[in-house]
Amino acid sequence: MVTHLFNSMDPLHHRQPNLLAFALGNDEIYAEIIADKIHVRPEIMKIALKCKAPDHLCIVSDALKVTNLPEGVYELSGQKVEVREGMAYLLSGTLAGSTFLLNQMLYNLKELFSIPLPQLAEMGSFIPAQLVGKEKELGSIEKDKIADIVIFDDHFQVKTTFINGIRVKG
Repeated sequence: MVTHLFNSMDPLHHRQPNLLAFALGNDEIYAEIIADKIHVRPEIMKIALKCKAPDHLCIVSDALKVTNLPEGVYELSGQKVEVREGMAYLLSGTLAGSTFLLNQMLYNLKELFSIPLPQLAEMGSFIPAQLVGKEKELGSIEKDKIADIVIFDDHFQVKTTFINGIRVKG
């Protein structure tokens, strides 16, 4: 499993195979991608989608605690982080993490690449559950599984949330 595909990785080079080449070229390897269109641009996400089997690519948000906070400087784990233009940066200018939630990442993929909803659900829920060994309890809607369910509108904004089958929002 390769986390945060493309981020903090050496670029692909035709004479120097590296982690990125291994992750993209090996069908057995799972990869995570941050689909906020900032960590990984759409043109590069398209390459990942073409290289990885649909059941070997999962979506992660990399959202920090500053998500949904106004622009400004905050302290996280002893480091100062600036939120500006919808992203979180270290004061050095390096990306610190995302301020996009998983539903926004999935919406990006739907809009950019017309990925069908069942595949998005797999990439955002089942594959992550599988990777942590919880696919028998989580990750899909099936009898005897934990009923943690989020219902989105057409723009993937949260409308209703169920935890253990109990409506807690919407």
